[in-house]
Amino acid sequence: MTKKILNNNFQSLEEMDWVTEKCVRCNMCKFPPLARVESKAYSIGCPSFDYFKFHANSGGGKLIMSSSLMQGRSQITEAVCKTVYGCLLCGACDTSCKYNADIEVLETLFMLRNRVFLEGKLYDAHKAVLDCIRTVGHPLVELRDAVNQMPADIHTPGAATLVWGGPYFSYDPAFKSWSEKMLQLLGKGGLRFQLLLSKEPYTGRAALEIGDRELFKQQSKKVAQAIEQTKAQKIICLSAEDYSTLRSQTPKFVELHTPIYHVTEIYEKLVNKSAFKGKPVNRPKLAWHDPTYLGRLGGQYVAWEGTNEKEDRGIRAYVPPRKIDYGTGGVFEAPRNVLAKITGKPVSEFSLKNEYAYGAGETGQAQAVMPSFVSATAAKRVREAIDHGIETIVTECPQAWRTLHAAAQADQQVDVVSLTELLAQAYL
Repeated sequence: MTKKILNNNFQSLEEMDWVTEKCVRCNMCKFPPLARVESKAYSIGCPSFDYFKFHANSGGGKLIMSSSLMQGRSQITEAVCKTVYGCLLCGACDTSCKYNADIEVLETLFMLRNRVFLEGKLYDAHKAVLDCIRTVGHPLVELRDAVNQMPADIHTPGAATLVWGGPYFSYDPAFKSWSEKMLQLLGKGGLRFQLLLSKEPYTGRAALEIGDRELFKQQSKKVAQAIEQTKAQKIICLSAEDYSTLRSQTPKFVELHTPIYHVTEIYEKLVNKSAFKGKPVNRPKLAWHDPTYLGRLGGQYVAWEGTNEKEDRGIRAYVPPRKIDYGTGGVFEAPRNVLAKITGKPVSEFSLKNEYAYGAGETGQAQAVMPSFVSATAAKRVREAIDHGIETIVTECPQAWRTLHAAAQADQQVDVVSLTELLAQAYL
């Protein structure tokens, strides 16, 4: 009998039948592992299930939905679309599932969105995002006529390090000061770097999350070509979204050989340099919010191909062994170490942290179609901070900062600041 060759680079929903059939309906996708639960109030890990309250909104529920579609037992209706896009693609379900099993829940959710896209059942707001990417090269619909705002006079063309700005820092005036301080801090640390400025292609994450895999593939090719032309030996991403995309998604479509770092990793190296002196930062009790893109979605993709064979006692095993992504491959310690260094105090923590951190609503393109869901998700994260006596939430993701800042303003009990802002207070 010919063995079926399997891989972890799926191209269609139908290729995932061997994945979805492994779900035993254990409901682990809804919650962090019991060993990580500190209180009843923060015992739900999936924001979609937390908000909508139906099993269909959980990772396991959408696995059942995917299986039903593959077998022709159901069709994509308005209710299905609402369920598919009422999700942050934050990967909490995937990480919790893999604590006890090995099911590619998140990849199934990506493919489910691709099926919706192929059947033309998109929301108008998502169509506008895709059109914006195709016509102006970034996903910021409300800023489609904006010009690149990265400072051209601060970079060194041909430098060995390439700083990747991303659309939010490149086009959104709300983040102009933030990006300028980032580059000033890198320069103060003695780093010479180049910028692509208006020639920097969008990594395409929004297209992938909406379901247009072909558009994402096109953007990936542009990204690989742009990086190759710079001859850079290292890439520093200012945006957590780009860090996640270039490490975990782009390599599924094109080869990238240049090491990818996030700016927080570089910050850690700078503050540890003896010649890099700064002023102590005195802020109220603060905690690091793990951005989803930077944390559990920031792992490096490792290609795998093989078979699933029965062993002597009937247990199936992957041959060769398949690496499991437990959501621990992103950046967790670097920003915490930076905070401890510049404040001289221990960093406070949320109940849900590191790979099990509760999202802030920043992922999955949910903001465009279900803003109330996003607002409620961010508000719960802010409430978690308040309940833990946290007075300042620190993050380094523009999308997470925006949703948390809006929620904090409504509550008026917590400040939300970027790690860059605190570093600028200490070193600029």
